[in-house]
Amino acid sequence: MNAEIEKRYGDFGQMFEVMLRQAPEEQWDMVYPVDDEWPSADQMASYQAIAVTGSPLDAFDSVPWIVRLRKELAAASERGQRLLGICFGCQALAIALGGNAERANIHYEIGTRHILFSESACSELQASWAAACPKVGQLVIHESHQDCVTRLPEGAVLLASSQDTRVEVWALGDHVLCIQGHPEFSTEFMEALVQWKAKATPDSFPPALADGALRELHADPVTAKDAAAWRHLCKAFLRGPDLNGTA
Repeated sequence: MNAEIEKRYGDFGQMFEVMLRQAPEEQWDMVYPVDDEWPSADQMASYQAIAVTGSPLDAFDSVPWIVRLRKELAAASERGQRLLGICFGCQALAIALGGNAERANIHYEIGTRHILFSESACSELQASWAAACPKVGQLVIHESHQDCVTRLPEGAVLLASSQDTRVEVWALGDHVLCIQGHPEFSTEFMEALVQWKAKATPDSFPPALADGALRELHADPVTAKDAAAWRHLCKAFLRGPDLNGTA
């Protein structure tokens, strides 16, 4: 991400903390596997919840840190730790737990999207946080991705889809929740991101794509009600029935 944008809005991890922190005494550790930064084995196992953010890289890549990340996530799932995956994190968790993710066969998807929740899937979800699953049918979210989950892990439940992306929200048991979109992004950040991409990579991010995304951000925005619903879902999932507020 552009350094100026990151300085203004924070990196993905910092955006997450701003969205999800509930109390000053909560302990949030920011870890950057892309820089080969990892918690110790004991520290990793001690976390009550782990959030995996977005990344400009592919979750199915074979670079060493992504391979290790998938292994660490599989081990954390075996321990029953709560795992929240967003965009890249959504795809990495799918692969780590036996599913698959690939390059999407549509286009670079960026802007806002309507996410349609399955009423039956949400009502049948056997999870302590199921009551936080949106009951309004659909919510708007910010999206920025070229890859998508193409096969869910065994036992996973598809909770929501959009017009172009079948797997938008999915869950596995009580301890895994994944969202393809970006509930942590603000409209202002999205505008800055689109404008930067259009200037920095015009060949892969042509003006028509940028113009369309910018129009969507204002014509079909993520409302305060949408943002609150996404925030409520993520917070309810991370804390669960017996967590003390540390994530």
